[in-house]
Amino acid sequence: MSTASDVARAIVAHHEELQASLSSRVEAVLTAARAGQPFEPSVAELNAVLAADILPHARAEEDVLYPVAANGRLQPLVAGLLFEHETLMALATELGGTRTAVDAAATARALREVFVGHVRRENELLIPGLAADPTVDLFGLLPEMERRFLAYRAPDRQLQVAGPPSGPNGELDVRIVPRRSRHDLVFQRFAATRPGEAMILLNDHDPKHLHRQFQAERAGEFDWDYLEAGPDVWRVRISRRAG
Repeated sequence: MSTASDVARAIVAHHEELQASLSSRVEAVLTAARAGQPFEPSVAELNAVLAADILPHARAEEDVLYPVAANGRLQPLVAGLLFEHETLMALATELGGTRTAVDAAATARALREVFVGHVRRENELLIPGLAADPTVDLFGLLPEMERRFLAYRAPDRQLQVAGPPSGPNGELDVRIVPRRSRHDLVFQRFAATRPGEAMILLNDHDPKHLHRQFQAERAGEFDWDYLEAGPDVWRVRISRRAG
């Protein structure tokens, strides 16, 4: 079964994926600028990653993770992280207005440097601090983090952020969780589900392998019902049998 350390590692892995995605787009801007090639396409790709992944993730952290951390000894760290978020957002705005390859390259490089340092502070200080705090349910924060990330990613869904999670235990959306960590998170959520209740799983592919794992490890304990079957989203109700 997953522990707080397992969840922390999953969050760190997701941060590393975001950093790799951002870095590759920044490098594309720098390469185009050095070669004297049109830089606008690579800037557009970098802007897309910022809008779809980096900035929504930052806003979700501010809503869910940072308030919990700010209640204790991590408050000074959170203040610094918030400042870095403001810097990232300002640089993203600046990038959208660049008109020369030199300006685009300088702004892109600054974005990468700020984000790399920011992620390092989260991975080495914030996440371990939360994982070590017995009063913080790090795993329990993930569904709300995911829900808010998706709401901020799609502006037309932002009003849904304030609403309560659906279902007795809320929806578990694993689409932004690294694939190697998804099964452990689902099993931990199922273990926290009471007999007669159900969890709703959202995934970006048919979770048939997860179903087989449930059959092997939880035979007779669950019911599995597809509520939506692709092509972009799979939604499954996993019910814990009573008795």
